[in-house]
Parts: sequence; structure tokens; C-alpha cells
Amino acid sequence: MSHAIDLDGILEKLVLLQHFNFGSERYSSDRLVGSIKDDGAYEEDKYWGWTKNIVSNYILECSIKLRVIQDTFNVSHGIIPDCITGKDINLNLFDQKACDKLIIGEITQGNFKLSLRESCNKIIHAVNVKPLWAQSSNSGIEYQYWNGKIQLTGAHGASKWQLILDVAQWARAYENFIELLERTDHYLGQDFTGIEKSS
Repeated sequence: MSHAIDLDGILEKLVLLQHFNFGSERYSSDRLVGSIKDDGAYEEDKYWGWTKNIVSNYILECSIKLRVIQDTFNVSHGIIPDCITGKDINLNLFDQKACDKLIIGEITQGNFKLSLRESCNKIIHAVNVKPLWAQSSNSGIEYQYWNGKIQLTGAHGASKWQLILDVAQWARAYENFIELLERTDHYLGQDFTGIEKSS
């Protein structure tokens, strides 16, 4: 059995990522982040730091865990029964179903097919990670806020790539993946039946 994977812990982070995304504009408007009123208060610097730290850490942790889940299940089980319908499910289709009707990102450089798995690869292997910002105004005062997207840049061999990840859509697709996984009877955790005694 693979590492013990805490699905509830992953879901918590996915929900928090979406809330952080959707609350960014309101938070920044309230504090006038990056505005003339922010001179000397460093709200923009603090908020930029929090955004990069929280989002980077959460998407990285979730990505690694998804890769472990996918690799474990794909090696152990190619097709498993859906405990609701009783029909066989091809685990390789989970990724495709999870992303259905969602746009998790935009490839701005490179030639690769974007899937949940590939987005996790890009998150893990990115050498440059940059939150993207938008501008708005509150009572005529312009401010900046995180627009919910992260620019990921890296290279695969000699081929450079760049991906603009829509964090909320990505998190939603990941939630869908977990829902599909939970519809199976397969346990993701530690197998305590084979504890070996040291001699």
C-alpha cells in the first residue's frame, strides 16, 4: 500500500484556495492594496508574500499527493468497479472526467496536452512561479488584487514551457477527481495487515 493520503486534508486546502481566490478582490479593496494610500504601509508587499506563499505551498502539496494517488492506482488497478453504479471505471478516464467543462489553465508556451496530471507535473517542476495581478478601483482609488491565476514557467529538456494556471478551476477539477475516486471501494491509506516484526 502507498503512503497514507488524507483526502479530507486535501479537500480543505482546495476549498481554501478557492475562497482565497474569490475573496482576493474584496480583501484588497478593503485595504487599498498597492494604492496611493498604501505608500509606506507595505500592504502590497505583505499581501503579495502571503499570496505566493499560501497558493504555492497548497498547490504544490496537493499536486504531489495527486501524483501519488494516480501512480498508486494506475499501477495496482487499471479498471475498478463504481460502488454506486456497479459499472467498471477506467482510472485513466478520471482525469478527463474531472476536468470536464472546466478550463484549468492556458498553455502560453510549449507543446503539451493540459490535464490535471500534467498540470500537477508543471506545478512540481516549475522553476518560476508568479501570482498574476489585476487592477480595480474603490471610490476612485486604484488598487491591485490577485486575479486567481499563477504563471508557471519551466523546461522539459531543451523545450521551454509556460502555463497560466487558473487556481479555482484547477481546485474544482481536483475536487471532482476526489469525488470520482470516493465512488470506488478502494482504500487510500496504510495497510496494517502486513506489519513485519524486526528480528
